[in-house]
Amino acid sequence: PLDTYQGAVMPAANHVWNAVCLDGEYRLVDTACAAKSHPLNAESKTDSWFFMSSPKDTLFTHFPVSASNQFVDPVVPLSVFWMLPYVRPTYFQAKVKLLNLPHVPRLELHDDQVTPLVLCVRDSTLSVFAEVELHDPSGSGRIVARQPLLAQCMDYKGKRMVKVLVGVRGADVRGLIKIYCGTRLPLQPKRPGDVVQSPGKAQKMLGFLQGSKDKRSLSHDYTRVKDVDEEGNIKTVATAKTFPLACVLPVVHQGRNNAPTFVQPNAALPNEFYIKEPTDGQLHLGESISFHLLPVGDERLFHLQLRSPSGQQYKFIYQPSDQGYILRHTVKERGAWIIVYHTDTDGWLPIASYHCI
Repeated sequence: PLDTYQGAVMPAANHVWNAVCLDGEYRLVDTACAAKSHPLNAESKTDSWFFMSSPKDTLFTHFPVSASNQFVDPVVPLSVFWMLPYVRPTYFQAKVKLLNLPHVPRLELHDDQVTPLVLCVRDSTLSVFAEVELHDPSGSGRIVARQPLLAQCMDYKGKRMVKVLVGVRGADVRGLIKIYCGTRLPLQPKRPGDVVQSPGKAQKMLGFLQGSKDKRSLSHDYTRVKDVDEEGNIKTVATAKTFPLACVLPVVHQGRNNAPTFVQPNAALPNEFYIKEPTDGQLHLGESISFHLLPVGDERLFHLQLRSPSGQQYKFIYQPSDQGYILRHTVKERGAWIIVYHTDTDGWLPIASYHCI
């Protein structure tokens, strides 16, 4: 994905793979990409996808010197190949489809521009994480920064839709948009090393405990909310290690360095919520903020609250028009503002955390 292309001259060959014809149909085998030692193979396991893969799928990353070895009709020109995203087997296994990708070799952004990438995946058991990986301007390929993007799923007319908000913080930089896809955390089997926190009765009754007179003793004690650390950050947000890599898109940013720092939703919730606003994870003192969340794939009524750094609670209002939850509030405290919702089994759980600077 770090390669660049200019002109119509075919670059020198840098890789080999095998073609097998079975009953008149060609399949491709790449033992190098399948090897567990390959740096992009998840969990260092042999990747069976590269055994007998279809030519039309392999063509995203393998371009033969001779067009006759593409085994597709019509053949793909070199100029088109360079505009295809770099993909991994997860891209096909999760049935990822990029729906609004521009027909350009790379995505170009300016100043504080935020561009949505829309895609769909196989079904509602899957979730997505995305990040921008910025590289050394010298062209060495050294990673200088990783910036999480906001990737959210929505079930729409039987399809699992995903919107990724892309913005880059950095002046005149280039890098890669990396999109990861995999089974939602609550649906993944528990591993032997996992530690499962079981909330006590006091945790479940948190909303009532905070209504007591002694609020000052709880001021800025964010750990009173499950899965939140002492800084008010949610501990169970997705990262590049949560799901396997699906695809990579080059990105270039020019201009001012003032793109938003996107809010990161809790990836371990049993219920999903789509955050319509605010998508910026930073709030400003004295600012009046509109909060708007939509439940995903669940028509039950939920109890949502906004918790201030001092423990004050502000209730969301149910909005029948879109079955969402809204709240408008003026930020008057510095620190972490956490949106929580109530569950019958785990008490209050955090949906997202914002920070007032």
